[in-house]
Amino acid sequence: MDNFKIALFYDSYGRPNTGGTTVRPHNLVKMLLKFNIDFTIFSLNSPHPEYDIPGKIRNLSQFNPREYNVFWVENSFRAKDVLTKFGIVPIYGTNIIPNSFPQHALPYINDVDKSRQERSRVRERQVIKTYKGKFWLSQSDFQEKEYRKLGLPYHIPVRRAPNPVDISLFYPTMIKPEEFIIGWTGKHNSAKKPEFLQKIASRCPDITFYCFSDNEIPLKFTPNVKMMIRKTNKEVAQLLRKCSAFISTSITDNQPLGVLEAMATALPVVGFRTSGMPEIISHGQTGFLVDLGNLEHFIVEIERLLIGYYDLRQIKCNARLFIMDNFSEEACIKQYIDIFKEYIRS
Repeated sequence: MDNFKIALFYDSYGRPNTGGTTVRPHNLVKMLLKFNIDFTIFSLNSPHPEYDIPGKIRNLSQFNPREYNVFWVENSFRAKDVLTKFGIVPIYGTNIIPNSFPQHALPYINDVDKSRQERSRVRERQVIKTYKGKFWLSQSDFQEKEYRKLGLPYHIPVRRAPNPVDISLFYPTMIKPEEFIIGWTGKHNSAKKPEFLQKIASRCPDITFYCFSDNEIPLKFTPNVKMMIRKTNKEVAQLLRKCSAFISTSITDNQPLGVLEAMATALPVVGFRTSGMPEIISHGQTGFLVDLGNLEHFIVEIERLLIGYYDLRQIKCNARLFIMDNFSEEACIKQYIDIFKEYIRS
């Protein structure tokens, strides 16, 4: 393997112990370990024990730039300021800019959230304007377009950096589930729209829904919704193998790990045709897409899955193969290595 010595920066690594903000960093680290790439994580906190890597995690105050040749800031604004003092221009990761609501999502959020998100976008425009450099990463074409709308000049290229999925952890079962269960991953916020899940579940009383979330959702769900709060990634993988399908009610997402993990488990996924979802799901081939906010069509697709309207064998196989070819650690590492090489050459 090439002689990479990577300094990887997070404001918070391994906290909380569930959710995409923890799982994505951990998946990246597992990928680097698997392919013997040298790295050190600089974080402002100690991680949850499940995500601790002895000898690989240090406090930001211990950073010595002479020890590294790749500097990668995933979501740490403080690290950027430290690197600036040393005259270092880092790789800016896909989480340096939060996933703010694009224009198409505004009709589905309340006035308070609209005001909050506009303030966020003002901050993000300032980040784009002041962060110098030419190594920006994105998870999807959609995310790159959002960067451009925020002011990232077109002469600065954006490299694709997909979310790696541990396909040895998320894999299909050969045993047919005893009941029809649908998985859902999200939280109580405007982007994930758990109120859409609430409405869908109330219209499908004969279906059990597993609601995976890293926080409590203060909504009154029907009894067929089973809350799965703060489950670890291993526990989620085991429970997904009991499911027959998966749904995403998010109104904006770059490359949702919950969807990727469900597809790796060979589950047919139903989601909105929005943001980065069409880059993951090909309608009728690897899953099903419905127009944003069209809950009637959403429910129709779920009912079709329930009654066996589709021959799902090929769709499930296509979904699993798509993840293996594009989001497995073996597939992703090639893209990251190319980024590291280009960064060092520059």
